[in-house]
Amino acid sequence: MKLGELVAASPMAELLGDAPADALEREVTGIVYDSREVRPGSLFVARHEKGYHVDGHQYIAAAAANGAVAAVVQPEYLSGNYPPEIRGGNGNPPPENTAGSGNPPPENTAGRGNPPPEIRGGNGNPPPENTAGRGNPPPENTAGRGNPPPEINEGISSNPPLENTAGSHNLPPEIRGGSDNPPPEIRGGKGGTLPLIVSPDTGTALADFAAAFYGYPARKMRVVGVTGTDGKTTTTFLISKVLEQGGHKTGLFGTVYFKVGERLWDNPTRATTPEAVEVQELLAEMVAEGCDYAVLESSSHGLAQHRLDHCEYDVAVLTNITHEHLDFHGTVEAYRLAKAKLFDFLGTAVDKGSPKVGVVNLDDPQAKMYIERVPANGQVLTYGVENERSNVRALNIVSSANGLRYTAATPIGNVDLNLLLTGSFNVYNSLAAIAVGISQGVSLTDIKTALEQVPGVAGRMEQIQAGQDFTCIVDYAHTPGAMDKVLGILRPLTTGKLIAVVGSAGERDLAKRPMIGVATTKWCDFVVFTDEDPRFEEPMAIINEIATGAEAQGKHEGRDFLKIVDRREAIATAFDHAAAGDIVALLGKGHEQCIIVGKDKLPWDDRTVARELLLHRVES
Repeated sequence: MKLGELVAASPMAELLGDAPADALEREVTGIVYDSREVRPGSLFVARHEKGYHVDGHQYIAAAAANGAVAAVVQPEYLSGNYPPEIRGGNGNPPPENTAGSGNPPPENTAGRGNPPPEIRGGNGNPPPENTAGRGNPPPENTAGRGNPPPEINEGISSNPPLENTAGSHNLPPEIRGGSDNPPPEIRGGKGGTLPLIVSPDTGTALADFAAAFYGYPARKMRVVGVTGTDGKTTTTFLISKVLEQGGHKTGLFGTVYFKVGERLWDNPTRATTPEAVEVQELLAEMVAEGCDYAVLESSSHGLAQHRLDHCEYDVAVLTNITHEHLDFHGTVEAYRLAKAKLFDFLGTAVDKGSPKVGVVNLDDPQAKMYIERVPANGQVLTYGVENERSNVRALNIVSSANGLRYTAATPIGNVDLNLLLTGSFNVYNSLAAIAVGISQGVSLTDIKTALEQVPGVAGRMEQIQAGQDFTCIVDYAHTPGAMDKVLGILRPLTTGKLIAVVGSAGERDLAKRPMIGVATTKWCDFVVFTDEDPRFEEPMAIINEIATGAEAQGKHEGRDFLKIVDRREAIATAFDHAAAGDIVALLGKGHEQCIIVGKDKLPWDDRTVARELLLHRVES
């Protein structure tokens, strides 16, 4: 694709006036935001915003040296507001930042950091038959490093014409004209001047360019987005199953899984929502595979950082809103508004011949603000347990250790469900899936069949059995609200003690730490506070903050809880305190395959560690 076509696709992007005359005609073979991934022909986008540990502008020289066709920068870079070591120098970041190379933090990437060689292909390129670990997409669609096939490249003609790409937008004259030039070593790169494209928000530009490069794939299928504090992963999975039972072919991405048609694989990253390039690449793969629906777990980070721009949503689903991610969003209101962006997208998405639909949990106190965002010509379907006005409502709920039974009252009739899923929160998740299915014309018979076949989702109320005489449960619950729900469900199911192992992530929402101490000791007979992704924080300092919440409830260290940094030792200690009939809940990590210490991702899996420790106990 020509650079000019991409610049035209981003309304606020400008090619600087001193760029080479042939700049707009240069061929772009891929879009990257990590200088280490730059190959000849790559368009390098310098990310610089809240939530990213390093500034991509530091790596423009490195991108140029690796053969970038152009770089996308923000106006501050050109106006001189960056310190010299960022604006130019020799293009090298300070030593302590050398691992960043323009990367977002590990949990915000989609495998662009240090995936295993078999995924990256050894030299940074995935092997053709295994694009980014995504199974076997067609060779012509491998990792966005070649041109997408013609059938994926449709829709480019809807872009503004090329003559509107230079000097046609609203940037200041001194930036548009190129009079405030970057340092020569940045402009020179390798093989001549590196064209610079300026955008007031490179995150938005990245999404614009990615969507155009892959031919706007979301316009070619229906897209369902699921947002909320809790339940997104399970709800996304259930919706996919319901739609497939109704005769559709689906793709999905979320915290646990990636799926394209029949191919399902574990999400190897720590990101609920991949970066915009990976989002659009996955959507393009779904189109190429013949999917007519995409179901997207849509996080507040992904929505706020423009990773989900151009997803052209047809259905927006809200699970619930509780306390989370205030480290990033700052306030609860900002967090709610980030989630609401999913519903705002319904009003701007392309018309695909059917009404846009908002599916909202009416039991949530914030339901009204999301319902009001559904377009006037759209539809609203609410669900709930408590609110009698819910369009889809659960009646006569029976919850046990073996699953859930309830009657779903819906606008098209009632249906009795006998689910393998445990936990009352899965009543809400399944109700949301029912509402989406109804909105898309799936019959109650097919909805029932789909939901009753689902055994569960990895790391969600997953039972670990190795012959021990007590129950071990692994769950991803990592917010005070989620822990309160999970432990509240487990409490009446145990004939003995309820024991938990919990922590709180470093460099994340500080306010929730004592709240975790309150939520866990409220339900448990004994709790072990431990490590959970400390990043660059001191682990014991985090644990001490959690413990203040327990102490405020009159709990005492040694009697009601322990503080153990090493997570393996913490789990072993919890098992040592367990007897026949007890339940031990390992919370916070769920399906995750690593623990983040400093900048390193160390191999870790609560489920694997639990099995090893339990087998050792049984065998000894």
